[in-house]
Amino acid sequence: ATPNEPVAGPMMDARAKAAALSTERWRVAAARIGGRGEAELTDELKRNVVLQTLSLVNNQIDPWCAVAIAQVLWDDVVLTTLKLSINIGEEGATALGVALKVNTVLTTLDLGGNYIRAEGAAAIAEALRGNGVLTDLNLWANGIGDEGAKAIGEALAVNGVLKHINLLRNNITVEGAAPLVELFRERRHMKSLCGLKPDQAQADLSSQCLDDADAMLIGADLEFNEVLTELDLCYNDIEDTGAEALASALRVNGVLKFLHIGANGIGDEGAAAIAEALRGNAVLTDLNLSGNGIGDEG
Repeated sequence: ATPNEPVAGPMMDARAKAAALSTERWRVAAARIGGRGEAELTDELKRNVVLQTLSLVNNQIDPWCAVAIAQVLWDDVVLTTLKLSINIGEEGATALGVALKVNTVLTTLDLGGNYIRAEGAAAIAEALRGNGVLTDLNLWANGIGDEGAKAIGEALAVNGVLKHINLLRNNITVEGAAPLVELFRERRHMKSLCGLKPDQAQADLSSQCLDDADAMLIGADLEFNEVLTELDLCYNDIEDTGAEALASALRVNGVLKFLHIGANGIGDEGAAAIAEALRGNAVLTDLNLSGNGIGDEG
């Protein structure tokens, strides 16, 4: 056996044996997602007394399975991390929202790329109003729009526990992002609107179809972030408004050294805002603005 493998034998206690058995059952069930695999998976969840983290990212989970998993969360007292990216839709998100109202152990929920839209976001938002344990929520690329963003924002205004949320790529407009940015500035227990981790020093957000509203959320993060030193935003759809939001962050950020925002749609106004911010910034050493629409005035 390798150093990282449990060694079977008389010295292996009952809890370690249970953990090994549970892990193997989950591996088999997860490998058979779809059809019978869904039934086996949810059945194992009901009996779970060991597993703390479950990742089902990019499988073929249908709404029925998502609802079944949500029902299990009502009573589960062990599972703390659940990753369901690129799986469920509005119906599954609605069921999870109901479960989150009563679940007391889940701290991390990843729903990225599920297209839960405004209806699913509203269900999650309703749960956040009363949930007292969830600290990390990924809603990246879910098409929630301004309506969903408004619901999430209103929930965050009363939730005092959630620290990290990822709202990037959600078809939110500049007008829809503005209230979230103001809320983030006020609710200082919150650490990120775009999923940055507490110890994350580098972030590659290039080629993500990010727009001005996304840049506003990122800029809000940068205003308070004391760890991130490298940020790549190349090949996105950020224009002057987004550049101005990033410039505002550069005025107060004291750690970012590398900022790459080439191949976007930044024009003279955005370039001027960044240039003005650089007058008071003594940390940034590498700035890439190539491939934008900056003219002589910029």
